[in-house]
Amino acid sequence: MSRMMRWIFGLRGRWIVAGAWVALAAAGCRSPEVHRADADRVGLGLVDRARAGVVSNAPPFRIERASDTFRRRLLALQGLPTAFTSAVAPRAASPDAASTGVVARLSLAGALREAFANSREYQDAKELVFTTALDLDLESDAFRSSFAGLLTGAYTDTASGQSRQRGAVASFEPGVTQRFRNGAEVAASLALDVAGLLTGNEESAFGILADLSLTVPLLRGAGRDIVMEPLTQAERSLVYEIQRFERFKRTLAVEVVEAYLGVLQLERRVRNQEENLRGIGLVTRRAVELGKAGRTAEVQVNLARQQEFTARDQLASARESVTAALDRFKVKLGLPADARIVLEERELDDLPTPAADVPMTEEDAMRMALGRRLDLRIAKGRVEDARRGVKVAADALRAGLSVSVTGSAGERRTASSAAQDDAELSIDRGNLRAALGLQLPWERTAERNAYRRSLLALDAAERGAEAAEDQVKSDVRATYRTLRQSREVCGIQEQALTLADRRVRSTELLLEAGRAEMRDLVEARDSLLQAQNSVIAARVNYRMAELGLWRTVESLRVTEDGAMGDAHVAGP
Repeated sequence: MSRMMRWIFGLRGRWIVAGAWVALAAAGCRSPEVHRADADRVGLGLVDRARAGVVSNAPPFRIERASDTFRRRLLALQGLPTAFTSAVAPRAASPDAASTGVVARLSLAGALREAFANSREYQDAKELVFTTALDLDLESDAFRSSFAGLLTGAYTDTASGQSRQRGAVASFEPGVTQRFRNGAEVAASLALDVAGLLTGNEESAFGILADLSLTVPLLRGAGRDIVMEPLTQAERSLVYEIQRFERFKRTLAVEVVEAYLGVLQLERRVRNQEENLRGIGLVTRRAVELGKAGRTAEVQVNLARQQEFTARDQLASARESVTAALDRFKVKLGLPADARIVLEERELDDLPTPAADVPMTEEDAMRMALGRRLDLRIAKGRVEDARRGVKVAADALRAGLSVSVTGSAGERRTASSAAQDDAELSIDRGNLRAALGLQLPWERTAERNAYRRSLLALDAAERGAEAAEDQVKSDVRATYRTLRQSREVCGIQEQALTLADRRVRSTELLLEAGRAEMRDLVEARDSLLQAQNSVIAARVNYRMAELGLWRTVESLRVTEDGAMGDAHVAGP
């Protein structure tokens, strides 16, 4: 064994073994954290470059969620129970946090911000974009130089009769492969051997062998469009996923606004019910006093009492509706359902009043939607994908013709050839081989069927694009009608509320004068309650119809933190 060690650390073995180990260590000893950082750098860079063609002035794309989220703060500050204790920030874990009565107030802008920071659906959408970018990187890797290195060491002990031979071999085999975008492939490798005998005169030899091969397709599988199709499709898939993500952002923002205003609308209904109950209570007490004085019939008194019971039941039901809607809203934001959150009622009062006319004509809305809608762009892109698929399928029907050239120089050394002279890398002693291969297209059943399916896929993609365009037009017409109707309803309900309020006051005066019955006042107050609720509903519906139109024509911009504004979508 001491002889083996002396040979391994000999002059010739040292630089080969040491160099090989350094090369392999540099390439193979990277930590998982380094690989993760490298994947993030490449993937996020691909997303940013692809987003530039979809959204102008887009900020850098990020997939990491903030460590100190609103959800974690609520769990800690309000002492809420959780099955995942690690979700609570350690600094905020207080034993009596539940008794502090901390209540979080959330404005509409804050709700949008927290939705984009805590929503699980939003995080899933971001991660889908990122993983699609990683798929693109993997397809791109097929056209990068691929390096490989193998370091081996072997010990042999051969006995033949009375003779015995022991030897050792150390080899390092680096190689590189490159595929070009026209279909050509080049592979080169180099084998370095150090072989030595550990018996007899301990002879040793150095071996070196270089190999080079080149393959170029001339018919089937040749051409940039055919070779690059997987990479092209991966690039298109990333663009499609980004376009879906941008539409999802707008949809999520509108849904959050609708849910927020929906909760406030129900809370306003509760307040209207409470005011109505107070009014009915006054009417009931007045009816009882008039009944005692003999100024009204008992049936009128009972009617007032029955209406009060009905109002109490309606109030209890309205309060439960608020609780259920608020829980659903919190879950949509990615927050605990038992978190104590109060929404800003002023957001309901600050709703814009309907404009004198809709903001654009139906023709303008239609033209804008056809030029901006991202889902329509995806459908059109699918048609182009299908056309490329037909071209690739047609190429597979062709004959296969390729030319290949291989060459090698040098010799390998093993323990059995350690007594020979060192190998030399000489072209004069090399081998060269050129071949032309032809594969006739006699059996093409699978390829024929694939080609026919590609034609059907093209037809289906064209039908899908037509359906998408028709759907866009239908969406525009529907949202435009809804906005126009909501604007008219707002005006009607405002007038109805004014009339209902006058009716209650006049009926009360007539009842005092004995010129009206209790039923008239009960009906008047019920009409007032309905008018109050209808006005709030009309204003909310108008706001949502307005946002719906902006979203339909793809003219609503939503930033990464949920802020809404005018759209900046790249042109078609």
